[in-house]
Amino acid sequence: MPKYRKLFVKTTESLDINDMPDDFTRLFWVTLPLGLCAEGRGMDNVSWIKAKVFPLRLDVTAEKISNAMDWFAARGMINRYEVGGRNFFYIPTWHDYQGDTKREATSIYPAPPQDKQPEQSGQDRDFIPTNSSTDAHGDAHGEGDAGSPPQPPQEPELPDGVSSALRIYEEKTGTLVPNGLAAELIMDTVENDERHLDMWSKVVSGWVLSGFKTNNVSGMIDCYRQGRIPSTSGGNGRHPQQEGTGPPPKPQPAVVNAPTGDPEWMHT
Repeated sequence: MPKYRKLFVKTTESLDINDMPDDFTRLFWVTLPLGLCAEGRGMDNVSWIKAKVFPLRLDVTAEKISNAMDWFAARGMINRYEVGGRNFFYIPTWHDYQGDTKREATSIYPAPPQDKQPEQSGQDRDFIPTNSSTDAHGDAHGEGDAGSPPQPPQEPELPDGVSSALRIYEEKTGTLVPNGLAAELIMDTVENDERHLDMWSKVVSGWVLSGFKTNNVSGMIDCYRQGRIPSTSGGNGRHPQQEGTGPPPKPQPAVVNAPTGDPEWMHT
């Protein structure tokens, strides 16, 4: 499950959201993406939806959820389908507004049958905000021909070195980057050439082998900036507890100098 979802700034001006029958339906639509998978899919089951979207709300009834889901389906904002006798739904324009979700875990919910996926109507619904012919979509993405299909916001392309640095982290640690700030730190620091990417790879590998927490990206970056590679020579990053001395001290990275021996290596 991701930690974040995107919310389009023009949501407050969406006429589709304004047309919803009540504020519960509006709140439901805005929070619905928090419970869906990387492909914008979920189980079309009231109990499942309540557990995912309203786990602490005792006042949210099955009737409220069912009525709202029927409204979304009638409006074309969700598409319902059945696989193996079980009911599911998905947001037809999920990736237009949630962007690239390939870094998330693979969806556990089956894709809709290809021959049953309804084509989007001329109203061209999207996720948040909705994108009907009555919405002033031109205000969101620039002026244009009112009859032309809306263009989804474009995700900025990352330079090769940036994506390589992130891939190195994930390959060496076996985990995703902890959060957006950590990813930005890596992208802003690790330079895009073979020498620097090789140093980053050695730093991350040494950090993992030393037994330090992989979510401490700032610690890895400090070693990278100094040209210092964590080493397992310091007892795998852990200090043995001696009898009668109390708890062990907080582990610190054991490091050795990089081959360059220059603390300013990354700027040369």
